Amino acid sequence: MKRVTALDFFSCFPFIVHILILFALGSAKVLSANTHAHSTSMTNCHWNAMGYIEDNLINQDSSDYEALLLIVEEGRKGCPMDLGDGMVMTDYRLEKGMLITEITVSEKEGEDFVQDLIDMQDLMRQNLINGFIEGKDADVKTLMDLLVSTNNNMGFLYKSLTTGKELLLVLYQSDLQSILKKTKLNSLEILRQEIENVRASCPNDLGNNMVMTDYRLEKDGLVTEITMDEDYFSIEELMVEASMLKQEIINNLKEGQDPDVIDLLKRLVETKNKYIFEYKGSKSGKSFRTVLTVKELKQIINSK
Repeated sequence: MKRVTALDFFSCFPFIVHILILFALGSAKVLSANTHAHSTSMTNCHWNAMGYIEDNLINQDSSDYEALLLIVEEGRKGCPMDLGDGMVMTDYRLEKGMLITEITVSEKEGEDFVQDLIDMQDLMRQNLINGFIEGKDADVKTLMDLLVSTNNNMGFLYKSLTTGKELLLVLYQSDLQSILKKTKLNSLEILRQEIENVRASCPNDLGNNMVMTDYRLEKDGLVTEITMDEDYFSIEELMVEASMLKQEIINNLKEGQDPDVIDLLKRLVETKNKYIFEYKGSKSGKSFRTVLTVKELKQIINSK
């Protein structure tokens, strides 16, 4: 069985870093991007109803519930609406105390996007909340005021046309009220939530005889724990080349242009957390760490 030398390891290191970063951030990236697309397209569809409401209700003694019904009626006329990436907003309705935006997903071969959303639904919910808070849209506020006053929740129903799987994400009254009050989670709380969502999927095979066995926030840093198969790797050899390993990580982060990687680095800086890679032998249990300080993270961000 051929053992991988330190030189072999570094030859494939850019790929390894790429896999690690994509795994830790890829789900958040997809969810964030699609959250933005869903909320933007959805609002474009039914915010057109707001002008109609202002013209027809401003001088009328109509109840909040009647105003909400008008928004739903006008918004539904815009369906189906193509949201891109195989997603279509197919319905917009009030049902059992909830305003539901229904989105159907046509997944490509090998994809299971709705299952990915199911696996990361807590993060998806928080992305929706954050997206609405950051949007600071007056029309969103008007709609949510009506939902709160009529005690209706807000739901996003994702339905896969390929697998038949479904996911209903619900923003409850407390969520809507938080959005209205613009009470956004601070950076540390958001970081903790994202970490827990990734950690829940560990262990995860990264290929190249490596497994991400933990992803956690310690006292002063975010730790990505990677267990190396010692039938292929020598932890001792990698320890000797620790400084080179660190420089490779820094170079790859500087060269990368993924906005979600940059966002993670910024969040770590904001919360004064280091970025730590911990390498552990599968048999010996020996380990060593490569640590990027807050100062080094700032330098990486400034190089962009």
